[in-house]
Amino acid sequence: MSGHQLLDGKAFDPSTVGVIGRAFDCAWSEIESHFGETDAEFARARLAQAILIIASDQVPRDISKLKTEALQVLALTYRSRWPLNWH
Repeated sequence: MSGHQLLDGKAFDPSTVGVIGRAFDCAWSEIESHFGETDAEFARARLAQAILIIASDQVPRDISKLKTEALQVLALTYRSRWPLNWH
């Protein structure tokens, strides 16, 4: 599912876009070392999807909370493919 499909006509104000971007960057910096070059692109796309899903359900204002929730969603989706300990 693409980011455009996830958003499905939803719009974010500039402040929210900033929160989403910072949450993504913070989350990725925590987990990027767990992925090889080939898997990193897929993992980044899945992380972006997780963040957009959460952001579309609520107005994200807390970067840390959005990051944590996205990592939890990502961990659940990756559990069957890569048994990683991310903590």
